[in-house]
Amino acid sequence: KPPYIKNAGLNMKPTVLNNVETFACIPWIVKEGGEKFLSMGTEFSGGTKLMCLSGNVVHRGVYEVPFGTTLRELIEDLGGGIARGRGLKFVHLGGSSGSCFPGSLLDTKICYKDLRDHGLSLGSGAVLVVDDTHCVVDYLKAVMEFFEEESCGKCTPCREGNQRMVEILEKLGEGRATMEDLQRLKSLARTMKNTSFCGLGQSAPVPVTTLLKHFADEFEVHVQGQCPSGKCSMHGARG
Repeated sequence: KPPYIKNAGLNMKPTVLNNVETFACIPWIVKEGGEKFLSMGTEFSGGTKLMCLSGNVVHRGVYEVPFGTTLRELIEDLGGGIARGRGLKFVHLGGSSGSCFPGSLLDTKICYKDLRDHGLSLGSGAVLVVDDTHCVVDYLKAVMEFFEEESCGKCTPCREGNQRMVEILEKLGEGRATMEDLQRLKSLARTMKNTSFCGLGQSAPVPVTTLLKHFADEFEVHVQGQCPSGKCSMHGARG
């Protein structure tokens, strides 16, 4: 609400507010020119992007890459590939509320159009690499516990939806879930996306829907009382 920062910010004077990444680009652009900066990117996304590479990679860190660099180049060339010689299971792109996808999409370019064409979003530029020792159910439960904690509780879809999702994922990890629970997980995701008041509740289901899309078989195996990665307790598994 007024007064807006552009009119009355620091010391009640007009103030420019941007993130650190934007300010970091300004000196180079002033020195070399905007056209040269844009030439480093693609037709649809000009310049460079800071990418935070973490997880099961050899060289974690923040890398500044030209738009148009592929996710494979970021992970394998700059990041040194998967740590300990393991295989890639999936990548979680854009932060906790971003999409999770398998290695078949690694050749997608870091470019807003290319990512959008594959149903992905760049988000914060975070790239979390998950190797093949991990369980999708166990991983997803940790992510949704984060959203359960972060929800302000104001709107019912987000407050109740995150809690119910965590409960279903706990059942899956203990071998007590049914196929109806998987359908309920999908239904909750749709409801939260369409009816939550703010961006947190609307985007929290994204890792749920994308992991269900790409790893449906692994979720169904958990319904049968088995965890292929051996991460889940399965103490409630059917005999």
